[in-house]
Amino acid sequence: MPIVLFIICLILSLFILYMLVRHDFVLARKSLLLQEIFDTTFFAYLSFLVFGRISYILGEEKFGYFQFIKFFHLIRFPGVLFIGGIAGFGLIIYFIFRKKKILARIFDIYSIALYPIFLFALLTSSQTGYFIYFNIMIFLLSAIFLGLGIYSYKNYTLKDGTVAYLFVCLVSIFTIVSEFTQSSRPIFTFFTIPQVFAIGIFLTSSVLLLIHEGMLSNK
Repeated sequence: MPIVLFIICLILSLFILYMLVRHDFVLARKSLLLQEIFDTTFFAYLSFLVFGRISYILGEEKFGYFQFIKFFHLIRFPGVLFIGGIAGFGLIIYFIFRKKKILARIFDIYSIALYPIFLFALLTSSQTGYFIYFNIMIFLLSAIFLGLGIYSYKNYTLKDGTVAYLFVCLVSIFTIVSEFTQSSRPIFTFFTIPQVFAIGIFLTSSVLLLIHEGMLSNK
C-alpha cells in the first residue's frame, strides 16, 4: 500500500511541476525549457533517494543496509529520511541551475511541486498518542503553505525564494518532532542524529529567510 501511495504522490508531484513550469513566462523568457526542467528532476529524485537513504541508515544505525541490494530494495528494507532527501534534491537543483538568475524562483517551483511527496511522508509517519495532533497541525500548516505558495507564485506577492525557505523550515520542524516517536537512538542524551541535522537546517534556513526578507542585515 505505501508504494502505491508513493507512486500516486510522485505522479501528482510531476503533474504540478509540469503545470507550474508550462505557464511560467519568467522561465520562458530565460529560455529554460520544460525538457531541461524534467531532465534535471530525474537526477534530483535519484539524489533524493540516495541522500535520504544514507541519512536514514546513519540515523537508525542500520549499517547492514549499505549492502547494494538492501540499499535499493526499499520494499523489503524500507526507510528514507525525508529531510535528507530534500538536501540531496536541492543540491542537484543548485548545481544545475546555479548560474541562472532565477535560481530562487526555480527553488520555489520545486518546493510547491514536492508538496505531495511531503504529504506522503506525513501520512506514512507512525505517530502515537499526543503526537497524532502534531501530524494534524503539520498537515494544516502544509496546506496553508501550499495555498500561500501557489498564490504567491501566481501573483508575485512574496520574494522569489521565500516559499522555498518556508518549505525547508516546515520539513525541518516535521523531522525534529517526528523523530521523538520514531527513533530510540539519542545522541547528546536527548536528540537523534536526524534531529540535530534538522535543527541545523532549520536555524540556517530561518536566518537566511530573515536576511532574504530584509529583517536581518547580512553585513
